[in-house]
Amino acid sequence: MSKDFYFKDDSGVNFSCNIKSFNPEKLGEVILTYNDQDYSFKTNLKNVYINMMSHVEKRKFLNDFLISLKHLKMSALYQEDKPDIVELSIHSRNMKPLRKELQEFAREYLFKNRQKGKTYEVKVKMLTPDELIVKDSKGNDYSFKYDLTDTHFYEYTEEERRKIIKYAQSFIKEGDTIRITEQGRIGYSCFVDINYGYLYANSLINNIREIIKPYQTQTLYNNVFYALVSKVIDGDTIEIFNGDKKERIRLNGIDSPEKKQAFGEHARSALYNLVKNKKIKVEYTKEEKYGRILGTIYIPNSEYMHPDINVNKKLVEEGYAISNNQLYTYEEKKAKEQKKGIWLINFEDPRKYREKNKFIKKR
Repeated sequence: MSKDFYFKDDSGVNFSCNIKSFNPEKLGEVILTYNDQDYSFKTNLKNVYINMMSHVEKRKFLNDFLISLKHLKMSALYQEDKPDIVELSIHSRNMKPLRKELQEFAREYLFKNRQKGKTYEVKVKMLTPDELIVKDSKGNDYSFKYDLTDTHFYEYTEEERRKIIKYAQSFIKEGDTIRITEQGRIGYSCFVDINYGYLYANSLINNIREIIKPYQTQTLYNNVFYALVSKVIDGDTIEIFNGDKKERIRLNGIDSPEKKQAFGEHARSALYNLVKNKKIKVEYTKEEKYGRILGTIYIPNSEYMHPDINVNKKLVEEGYAISNNQLYTYEEKKAKEQKKGIWLINFEDPRKYREKNKFIKKR
């Protein structure tokens, strides 16, 4: 590529272009045109919705998508440490990322090609991040795609989708009788809606939507919302699913060891073991200076008629965090007396550790 083709700024290498074609075999490959010259790049356009389409449908879809982009100027950006990989945005749509445009176009395409069909009562054999496998009354196995395309489910990584489905397996178990309703065929798969429970009153779509998009359900009521954890960052910070993005929550009233500090990984593991595959309740106060919500996390208590477990308090009780605003001083004192966790050693206060190691990036 000639040097007059692009310019450089702090964000990387930039240039304007048009899209000539996509590679239907490898969606990440695209031919860009500038001054009547063609250039081949890899892009970040990988999209789960398109993977649901058959080869013929994919070609037609990409052709229709290309027509919708005709005459639109693209802005391309790549960093020199990632040669031949570009990020594309549409000039005339306030620099809208092309991957977002592709995602919305693909979703509409899926909905347009669907029609509701028959309803069956079947038994669950397996629920995976990609499909539902069932048995009919004769013992035959059938595989379906569940209809979660409007819940943001497919916008997460495979690992994150596994976490969501792991939670879903707590209410749709192997051997349960469920009702599935055909939502139309895409490629060689049939999409189905799934209803379960008494009189099939519960919907998997609604349940997943509530898990992934907590702020749009019964959330923010009295400063409380319910969510599924997407990631445990360290001993006092988690990430929750929140639609097409994720939200970070800092546990209020405690301070845990930094990752590279003694007991840092133990603290992270302790928090992970408490919240994994559980729907948590978050009581929050406000956002702190790093843009995270300050909250107290609760998980359901498995013991009948017992109150929910206060995770913040539990971490201090078990010696995996200290109290940092007088909330849990009693629990800290007891853990210290019993030499639990961090109190087994001559432990350095995380605040002092951060002060001495200022290179640590704030979470």
